[in-house]
Amino acid sequence: MHREYTVGTTDPGIYLAAGKLTYLQFNSAKKYSINKAVEVNRYTWRDGEMRDTRSVSVNAPTFYAIPALGVVLGQYLDKSIVQTLTLSRLINGFFAFVVSCIALLALRRGFGVMFVLLLMPMTVAQMASSSQDATCFAIAALCVALLSRLNTELPRRNRRLCLLWSTLLMITGHRRQNPLRCPLAVLPVFCLLFQRPTCHCCRMLLGICRDLDRHHFVGALVALYVSVPFGLEGANWGEQARFVLQSPLEWLGILAESWRQRWDLYLISFIGLVGHLDTKFPNVYLSLAGLTLGLAFFMSYWPERRTFFRSMREQALVPGLIVLATIAGIFLVLYISWSPLKNPIIEGPQGRYFIPPALFLALGAAQTALIGKSQLAYRCLMLAFAAGTLILTPYVIMERYYW
Repeated sequence: MHREYTVGTTDPGIYLAAGKLTYLQFNSAKKYSINKAVEVNRYTWRDGEMRDTRSVSVNAPTFYAIPALGVVLGQYLDKSIVQTLTLSRLINGFFAFVVSCIALLALRRGFGVMFVLLLMPMTVAQMASSSQDATCFAIAALCVALLSRLNTELPRRNRRLCLLWSTLLMITGHRRQNPLRCPLAVLPVFCLLFQRPTCHCCRMLLGICRDLDRHHFVGALVALYVSVPFGLEGANWGEQARFVLQSPLEWLGILAESWRQRWDLYLISFIGLVGHLDTKFPNVYLSLAGLTLGLAFFMSYWPERRTFFRSMREQALVPGLIVLATIAGIFLVLYISWSPLKNPIIEGPQGRYFIPPALFLALGAAQTALIGKSQLAYRCLMLAFAAGTLILTPYVIMERYYW
């Protein structure tokens, strides 16, 4: 018999401090004042109370470890709740920044794709938060970097290490939005097949099986300790799953309708819709960011211009389809676990959920490098995007909350 709800110990001061700042949400005319800063800093840590914690209980604790370290340190240093949150965000952001830099240094192809994705305002905003997304994005980038190094010229010992670490990273985090990472887990196999592997495919397939077993194990724990249904009013995961299985074509129609109605939200929140999803970047920047990402992807095939379409078909088609299948899995999970029964659209998806799968598109890029003027133009494009983002992001945040 399931519990009525899942509870955990949380400090009531967190909710009191947050309540003082709710006036900022969805109200661009309101700014953060010094008086409010002094007021919220008065809340300090004390004994916790039992509260409903289902929003985090359905996730594995793996990616919460880094921000939790900041909370423990802030409590040890006797900081206020808000100061502790700031410290947690700094530690979380520093960890994500270091891991992302390591990933970029280790990457062997698709550098422009990963560079743009890691520098988008939404990615940077999540890395500067206390959310598990910071670790999730960085670990996904590192996994892509390790997989990009798989080739027949790499010594066998190094290939084994890359496979081992990429498999471990692939199964590290479990999120309610993405337990259907099975399509994404096939990518290592594709990389190995593309590079004419030996028996490493069998090892990677075993790793995928371990991934599936782990999902079943975590799913069992969630079923024991998290109340079901969990989601918006009217959600019923059992009936919803039965509906999808009985009417898959109807669900595909619901998926298409969700994209038709909310494609702009998905796209904007993928690139830059920060804060409480109420701080939007200028449309010109959003268009330029999308254009830059598209050019970064297609320019990755420019060295193979004589066989451009064959290269696209052989290298990019399979990773692209696998990534699309993973994103479709995210929508499926949110429809079953979060949306009301037989709802005409899928509730819950945000563009930031697509960032980790999108990083894997770098694996479809060509391995040869641009040379001459093409390389110069490509680097100038990347630097211009980086400079524009670094200048515009602080301005947008300051104008929204302080000016």
